[in-house]
Amino acid sequence: MDGLLEMILDMEVDIEKTKMELEKIKMELNVKESLLSRMREKLKTDSKQKQYDSMKIVPAFKIESQLDLDSLFAEDQSKRSTIIEKIKNLVVQFGEREFTVAHVDKLYKATFPEEIAVDDMSMRPRISTALTRLKDDGMLEMTFKGSGNVPNRYKVAKQVETEENLI
Repeated sequence: MDGLLEMILDMEVDIEKTKMELEKIKMELNVKESLLSRMREKLKTDSKQKQYDSMKIVPAFKIESQLDLDSLFAEDQSKRSTIIEKIKNLVVQFGEREFTVAHVDKLYKATFPEEIAVDDMSMRPRISTALTRLKDDGMLEMTFKGSGNVPNRYKVAKQVETEENLI
């Protein structure tokens, strides 16, 4: 009977050791799954960045002259202006051409490189909000309502173009 009891105790010790080893393996698996998840997220971010870098502002019609980004703002840059004011000044440069948030983002970064966030936070949500407000104020027209991965397209309202030409 004592031999049977010792054997049971040995088996219980072995079971406990196996449970501990299993817990250790589970923890290692969780760490590896977490690392894999972060790597996949990084890959998605890198893919989005490459896709963003490959985007170009494509005019809806042929333009005869290039945008001169240096001369967009002849006014004093030391004045603080809101993002909506800056975007309002940028979108007028598109004229009758359609544009998306990505186009404005690219132009914004080219015009205001010092304002690019240090932590690489995207400006697109702020730009999207500004474009929506400008649309609500009647400065922009939404020419296409996007959905999912297809972006909204905008253009400057006809009345604003006319006012800009008069100035």
